[in-house]
Amino acid sequence: KRETLRLLVESFLALGVGFATLAVPLAFDGRWTSAVWAVEGAAIVWVGVRQGRILPRIFGMLLQPAAGLAFLVGAEKPFGATPVLNSLYLGCVMVSVAGLFCSRYLESRRESISDAEVVAARLLFIWGALWWFGSGVFEIDRHAPDGWGLHPYLLFFAGSCAAFGALWRRLDWDMARYAALAILPLMALTVFVQFGVPYGQRHPFANHAWLGWALAFGVHLWLLRLHEGRDG
Repeated sequence: KRETLRLLVESFLALGVGFATLAVPLAFDGRWTSAVWAVEGAAIVWVGVRQGRILPRIFGMLLQPAAGLAFLVGAEKPFGATPVLNSLYLGCVMVSVAGLFCSRYLESRRESISDAEVVAARLLFIWGALWWFGSGVFEIDRHAPDGWGLHPYLLFFAGSCAAFGALWRRLDWDMARYAALAILPLMALTVFVQFGVPYGQRHPFANHAWLGWALAFGVHLWLLRLHEGRDG
């Protein structure tokens, strides 16, 4: 808490980040290393904003796509067969959450960063959202039986868009609003794929899929209610 100890604290923090960067590859495989680097980049962005330093912020933001690309390089390595609780999906979630955190924190400190960093924050949101939806679709495709049709995808889309809508409402996070409003295009895409992929049952409500559609329409109506009386 003392201003006189600030330099000492920052020095220890820099040493800690450096040693963590070197230690992670020794303890984990390449997939976990890439995911941890993404989280580390988010921490560096947080420190850079708090200290008012642009170089750590730039380094932390650049570490996000670098970690994601490194993660994809090692994506073909063996991973656990347990749904959700496997290194591939959890690593994707870490990359996604790190990008979304960077975007949110930079947006909330807009007065302390440059206009270019604001644009980078929005790009990081798109990056994190793509990792979130892409990893979820891939995980469902790996584990959901074909007989279930597109029902699991619809539930995932509805739940994810509802979560983004809640984040927008609670945190006043403007970018999360656009991810939440993706529910309608995703529902339309689901219908399009439903009649284009041979899942046996072509009816949209087959295999109890009416539950997914009811949830999706409920989320859509809830999001429309949230937008009532709001500008933009």
